[in-house]
Amino acid sequence: MQRQYYLSYGSTLAGMVRHHGVDPHVFSDFVHDIDYGVLRPHRALREKIAQLPGRKFLFTNATLSHAGKVLDGLGLSFDDFDGSFDVEMADWTPKPAALPYERITKAFDIDPARAVFFEDTAKNLETAKQMGWATCWIAADDDARQAGLTYEADLKGQAIEPVLDQLLKVV
Repeated sequence: MQRQYYLSYGSTLAGMVRHHGVDPHVFSDFVHDIDYGVLRPHRALREKIAQLPGRKFLFTNATLSHAGKVLDGLGLSFDDFDGSFDVEMADWTPKPAALPYERITKAFDIDPARAVFFEDTAKNLETAKQMGWATCWIAADDDARQAGLTYEADLKGQAIEPVLDQLLKVV
């Protein structure tokens, strides 16, 4: 059921809300009640993000609460970005549905022809590409949810740092 909801609706949560009347706030709080202590500060990542030209936005299928805890664990903060957009801002509609992409584009006046979308989930890249964004797939692991899913991104790597290094060489 989890995989079917994930594939059909973009997240398990979206399926749980649609078919079982689950409160998205309660569900999100429950699944994000995790040990963030396993994360370690990543100074080099912060420095590379800062070196990227243009504006930078955090765009997540999670909540800002969860994203903030992950950022903190990595030694980053919302201040490292020009804005943030979470699933709640899209009325709990997750990527890859068009709605969150349309809303972040409008909220931050993003020109898709000048945007690069970084993503670790293959299925979320196609919508960005269809909207005219360049795509960068961080294919970091063999996430079982992505079994059989592939995507030809404009740039691809196994970790974000080497991909940022490649990008910084050409910008």
